[in-house]
Formats: sequence, structure tokens, C-alpha cells
Amino acid sequence: MTSSEAGKALLAAPQELARLLKTAKDPVRKAVRDLAGRRLWLLGSGTSLHAALAAEQLFRPEGLPEARALGTFEFTRYTPPLRSTDAVLLVTHSGGKHLTREAARLARSACAKLIAVTGIGARFEEADHVLETVPQERSQAHTVSLLGAMTVLGLAVLELGRLVGRPEPPWAGDVERTPDLLQGILDREEMVRRAAEEAVGARQVFFVGGGPAWPCALEGALKVQEMAHRPALTVELEAALHGPLVSLEPGDRVVLLAPAGAGSSRAQDLARAVREIGAGVWTVGPDGFDLGPAHELWAPVPCAAALQLFALRLGLLRGSSPDTNRRDEEPYDRAFKSYAA
Repeated sequence: MTSSEAGKALLAAPQELARLLKTAKDPVRKAVRDLAGRRLWLLGSGTSLHAALAAEQLFRPEGLPEARALGTFEFTRYTPPLRSTDAVLLVTHSGGKHLTREAARLARSACAKLIAVTGIGARFEEADHVLETVPQERSQAHTVSLLGAMTVLGLAVLELGRLVGRPEPPWAGDVERTPDLLQGILDREEMVRRAAEEAVGARQVFFVGGGPAWPCALEGALKVQEMAHRPALTVELEAALHGPLVSLEPGDRVVLLAPAGAGSSRAQDLARAVREIGAGVWTVGPDGFDLGPAHELWAPVPCAAALQLFALRLGLLRGSSPDTNRRDEEPYDRAFKSYAA
């Protein structure tokens, strides 16, 4: 695993997140003062969008101002009505993508508050606040960048709740335990490697999750595509029990994201149905690969780390380079250069 930059980044994730939890709180506290009472737009693309979607799940049950996650493409091409009383939280690894910059310009033109959640060293002069997460990664897989963004956004939800006098949410204590939760994932790497070995020959790999686990399903499939260079499908939990179920075949592999919580019993229904068909199931949750003592709403952070590790192991088993996005292969390099990033 340490032969890849993504692997090195994941191994260092507990220490990096411990550092972030110490350094981010004051900047987050200052930024949150500009959020109270505002409608919030949480924006990102790819992995960054998954962080935004996870944060939307944290905002929703706390009775805080309306928060909605959107992709930067949707925000810039099908722009919702923006108000000067809105705030935009723009999640980005480096701030360099042209749609990221366009989203920032739209926010500023509407006189909305703009907060950038981004990697250390990214330049974002137009933002009212820049919340730095982790150093820029050498791997194109952007593993720890996601974990850092999710952690900073979680801190923002907690601080906003305190500012407006809300009780602490049930997952508040889990935030400080994040480095230990991540270390617990890494300490059981052998279990993840075995799950990857069982999936390497599968006809299809399906990532299934619902509610707070849905962003993790999206992240797991994306990381398999990026690091293992093979197709992977994402299906929402309830939807999977209907039409998509009939597309499963014996020999397929389902990665079922089932942390303890409101969706647990429905996830068990799916697991039984999948086994009746003869497909394999790797359950990420108490009935399988346990994520540790994390509330369902914070479980996406260790869950994302587990799926990133799974995708990395699958890529190494397939002989894929997990760090390059295949830019070292001429057709893919030409493909990336054929459009504006």
C-alpha cells in the first residue's frame, strides 16, 4: 500500500485529522458568524460534492438554516435564485477548476457570503473566509482531502448550532474521535484486503447506501473507477430493492453500506435478497465490517476511509496505478486535455 501516494496519504490520515481538529476550530468559529440565519448552498464536484452531500445530512436534522448541496455544474449552468442573504460553502481540493471559479463569481455577484473549504495553500482571494483542510495531495485520488473537508464541515455545523443555541447533536463527540475511528479502519486493513480479493473477479460491483450513507456509496464507486480503473455502479438503498435488483447476477458483488441507525433493517432486507440471487455482499456496518462507535450521521467519515482503502486494494490487485487518473497513458492524457478542467 505504501508504494502508492494514495496509500501513504491514508496511512497518515489519523495524524493529519488530529492536526486539523486542533487548527481548524478558530477559523471555523470566525466563519460561522457569517452563516447564522442564512440559506446555505454547499457546492462541490466529484469527491468534493460527496463532502457537500454528507454535510447536508448533518445540517438537516439540527433545525439550522436551510442547507442544500449542489454540484458546481448544476449551480453554474442551472443557477438557483441567489439572494444577498445566502451563503455559499464551496468545497474544492485546490480551487483551480474553472466551474469552481465560476461558482465563486456567481456567489460574489449576488453579494452572498462565500466560504471556501479547500486544501492548504489554495488561493481564494474572493472568499470571505478560507477554511484550509489538508496539504495538497500528490495522488489524483484525493482521499484525505475528502476526509478533511467532511471534518471541517462537521465542525461548522457544530459551531453554528452553538451560535444559535441548539443542543449538541448526538454525533458531536464523534468528531473529536475521528482520528481514532480512522486508525480503527487502518488497523483492520487485512479485512478490507480480503473484501477486495472477493470483488476483483466480480462481473459488476454495486455500491448501495441510503440516507447518510448515500454520499459514501457515491464515493466508493468513484474511487473504484479512479483507483482500480473498472466500472462501478451506485444504487440508493430503497431503489436497489426494486428495479436494479433484477440486474444482479450470481458472481456480482454488492458493497452494502449499513451503519447502525434508521436504515439498518432495510439494509438487512437487501442483504437477504442479494444472497438469494447468489451475489456476494460485503456489509460495512455492525453486521460486517464495523465502523466503530460512530453515530449514523458521522459514520460517513470512517465509511469513506474504508471504501477508499477498499478501492486502493482493488486497484493494486488489478495492477492499476491508483494515483495518476491514467494521465500516464496517452489516450487518457489526450482525453483530459480535450476539455477545460
